[in-house]
Amino acid sequence: MTFSRFRRAVSIAASPLLLTGLALGAADAPQNTMAKDLAKVSERLRAGRAGADPIVGAALDKIDRGEASASDLNAFAAYLAKKGLAQDALPVQQEALKLDPKNPLLLLNVGTLQRDLGHRSESMSAYKKSLALDPNNALAHYNIGVLLDAEGSYDNAIEEYRTALTLDPTLADPRKNPQILNNHHQTSLSILMYRLKAGALGLPLVPVPPTPKPAPPEAAH
Repeated sequence: MTFSRFRRAVSIAASPLLLTGLALGAADAPQNTMAKDLAKVSERLRAGRAGADPIVGAALDKIDRGEASASDLNAFAAYLAKKGLAQDALPVQQEALKLDPKNPLLLLNVGTLQRDLGHRSESMSAYKKSLALDPNNALAHYNIGVLLDAEGSYDNAIEEYRTALTLDPTLADPRKNPQILNNHHQTSLSILMYRLKAGALGLPLVPVPPTPKPAPPEAAH
């Protein structure tokens, strides 16, 4: 089994939550200085083809002015990831996390970008930190399952998938999570979820129709 088969199970670009600004609260304050890694990203993007994209240009201008908030950076990272620029999206997402380090969704997104870049250890660490802040984070459980699946730890992977689907059953809906169709444990998960809900795998008792009454005997002539 290859890691690449499952690496995009719930991607940063697939979830509407991650493509929009986050409600981050008081910690969501604009940055005053730009990190060195972020400055390199800005320079590289402006010099490349992405620099001609007005959305990229506007986001970089805001970052350069020190006005980008954590939600601004999160939305920009998601946009870059959707364009196939995960390598540039990661430092942007990490900068967002520096502005709001206790936000589980930002940690989730860092983990997803690390996973997409093939950094499984860093990805697992970010997902676990996200769960430490929000134990009911279904996406984090699902993506941990993806990593375990890729490592061949199938029983543990299925348990993470089960937890994720229990917390958010809509993750089994291809309209929300298209990559569920690539999950070769889907049948096992469906059976397991049914068993937990119904209490058993056996079929229920079959109703028996009432026995028809015998016809009355014919009168003797």
